[in-house]
Order: sequence, then structure tokens, then C-alpha cells
Amino acid sequence: MPVPATARPVIPRRLHKDAVFDHLLAAVFDGTLSPGERLRDVDLERWLGVSRTPIRVALAKLGDLRLVETTSKRATRVVVPCAAEAADLFATACAMVAAEADGLVAASDDPDRARLAAGLRAVASSGAGAEGAGAAGRLAELVGPMADALDRGLSGGLAAERLRLVGLPLRHHLRALPPGLPTGLARALDLAAAAVERGDAPGVVEAARLAAAAAVASFPTSAPGARGVVGPGREPGVVGATEVTAASFRAPRLLSDDVHDALLKVVLDGTLGPGERLVDDELIAWLGVSRTPIRAALERLSDVGVVELAANRYTRVARPDRASFEEARRLCSGLLAWSALRGDPSASAVGPLDRSVSVAVPVSVAVAPRDVALPDGSEPITLAAFSWLMRHARRVALVPQAGALAREVDRLEPRLAHAVVASQGRLRPGAWQAFERAAGVAGGPDGRRRAEAVRGLLASIDIEAVEPQ
Repeated sequence: MPVPATARPVIPRRLHKDAVFDHLLAAVFDGTLSPGERLRDVDLERWLGVSRTPIRVALAKLGDLRLVETTSKRATRVVVPCAAEAADLFATACAMVAAEADGLVAASDDPDRARLAAGLRAVASSGAGAEGAGAAGRLAELVGPMADALDRGLSGGLAAERLRLVGLPLRHHLRALPPGLPTGLARALDLAAAAVERGDAPGVVEAARLAAAAAVASFPTSAPGARGVVGPGREPGVVGATEVTAASFRAPRLLSDDVHDALLKVVLDGTLGPGERLVDDELIAWLGVSRTPIRAALERLSDVGVVELAANRYTRVARPDRASFEEARRLCSGLLAWSALRGDPSASAVGPLDRSVSVAVPVSVAVAPRDVALPDGSEPITLAAFSWLMRHARRVALVPQAGALAREVDRLEPRLAHAVVASQGRLRPGAWQAFERAAGVAGGPDGRRRAEAVRGLLASIDIEAVEPQ
């Protein structure tokens, strides 16, 4: 037979950075690297037998997952499990499942749904009562089957990929929980199992909402005598729910952060066009930094979908296509709608939406304040205009300033912005006015109206295919 032609190598190439990441991840999970333990480059080089660059790239990826942190003295430590962080991550995983519920139930035949439902019921029953030691930790075991079902039902795999990545820190932080599952959470898992068996997408969404609410309400903010996350200037101690973002993950700014922001800006504004090769030596000469922060920054840019990495072959600016844009838009719309529906119904009115705002490019890349022209369909959406649209979409959806959900939206925004700007996307005529009306900015809209408003706004963005350069 002729040799098959494939888009990707059948035997994937394995790089040191990937092997180091997998090894360190396994060491965190199995306790070889204990919570709070300091990770020194020289010790890791001697243990793993590799150079510093793949180690720093792997640690940067673990830091992005909130599994390690860098203190103000540049010391890198394993994050200590925190129950409040577990609740936040679990709620975000529920949001992803709810956002893609249609694909979840449509993907599988009856036997597949039966197996998934059986897994949900097994975790629910194992956590009954205080004797269910380790039951909370088994929640992370549900992420894999859920992601597999999404893979079967949706093209592209973005939602499944993001769900699996959220499951990694979730698995770590669930270790902070006491034995047993809250009754409300066990009941929600039973409802989810029944909905999955029936192929009932709205039922899955409602069960996910109940499970997230039960986790946030029932997971303890701290356990007596528990060690909290080692943060800048802190000794190990109890970390409450209000401290997680402020104390646990306020890492100092690293050189790789500056490189990441600089590269993200020139990709999104079109200075580096789709398909353009990114050569390490050229980036070193241009940015005046060493290879290590550049490789760490490129890994992060690959994670948000604006750079493509192929082992030992090329690194290049991603070329957006309609399918990947639709996939990212669907997930982003779902997460924004979830946030809107879970928003506080007593929240004050959103208020008038300013047309003159200080715009920030996604992922906190600064852009000078300016008056943003209202996109009306006659001109392509600029980077500043897209950032402005997303700022107001997040505002109407009541997306929190920090936390796992906000981080997931942060990761989707550059992917969407890159596709919109590179393809000269346009907002349909009248879409912004429809968004204003749907949001009901004068009267404090309820969650359902907020969700419909943000879904409608994102659905009104049209893009064209990006031609190869």
C-alpha cells in the first residue's frame, strides 16, 4: 500500500521541555515534590539530567497552571493545596461543561453516556457521609471522561483541551478538602448522571449550575491547622477564600512576562503576520534577552492560540481559520453567559457604556487611551475596537476581576482578537445598538438578559478566511 499522507507526524517528536513538564507534574501529584517545597534550578538539573532552559520553560507552564509560584525573592515553590481555589476551579470546570453541553450529549451513543453517568454516580455515592475519605479528590477523575466526550462531539478539541488543563490544578487543590462530599454536590452529580443518560443538554447545564453552587458554598475556605499557599513574604499558614488571589498568586513580574507581552502585541496588531516564522536567534537580537524567557513566552502564546509550535520543525504565528474561531467564540460566549447567569441578581445597574474608554489589549498588554470608533460594519474591527467590545461584554456578564473563570476568558480573548484582526473581521450593522438594548443598561438587567446580550454581541462578529502569505 502507499505510504499514508498525514497533516501531522504519526510518531510525535518529544522535546526535553515536554518530558520535564510531565515529570515535574507527576512529582507534584504523587508527593515527590511536596506542597511548599522550594524548586532550585541546580537541584532539578542534577535530578533530571537536562539543561536549565527546558526546566525554566516547564516551570513557567506549571506556574501558568498555578501549580508552582515564584515569590518576591525569585524562589520557586510548589503551591500548597487550598480549598477555596479548589472550589473556584471546580466551578470553572462546571462552566465549561455547561458551555458545551450540547456537544457533550450529542457526541456519545447510549453506551458512552451510560458509562459517563455511571462515573458520576460512583463519585456521588463514594462521598456519602463523612466516611467518604478521598471522595472529593475523585471529583478530578470526572474531568477526563467529560473531556473525552467533548472531543467526540465537537470539532477542534479546544473545550476538551481547556477542561483537561483546568483539571490539573483542580486535582492538586482538591487534596485540601476533608473527607466526604457535601450533600448538595452529591445530589447535583446524581442529577447530572440522569441528564447525561437522557441526552438532556439543558439538564446537564442545570446540574452543572447546582454542582458549582454547592462547591462554592460548601468547600471550606480553610481547614483547621491546614497550611495555606506560600505567597510573597508569607510563611505557610491558613489561607481563606478572600486571600487566595491577593496573597497566593501575586507573583513578581518576570522577564518572560515582558517578552510575552511584547510578542503578543506585535502579533495582534499585525506587525508579525499569520504564518510568519519566529526564529529564536532573531528574537534574541530584536528583544535583547536570552533564549529561556523567549521560549517560556512562546509556550504561553501557543497556549492561547496565537503561535504554533512544531517540535524541531518551526515556530510561527498562527494562521486563524473560521473553524477555530467559531470554536473559541462558542466557548467564550458560553463562559460569559455562565458568568452572567450566576451574577448577583441584586447587583446595581450596569450604567451607560462609554464610547471613549481606556482600552487594554487582552492579557493586560497596554494600549494608549484613545477614542474608539464604534464598529458599524463598514470598516474592519481594529484591535482597540475589539478590546473595547470585549471589555463591555465582560462588564455586562459580570466576569470577576480574578479567578479561574477570568483566566479562561483571558486565554480566549487573544485567540479571538488574532482571528478578527488578521481576517479584517467586521461587526454586523446595528449589532452594538442591539447589544445596548438587550443589556438594558438603564435598568439593571437580570442574568438571562445579560447572557443573551453577550451571546448576541459575539455572534455578530463575522470573519473571513486568512489567506496564506
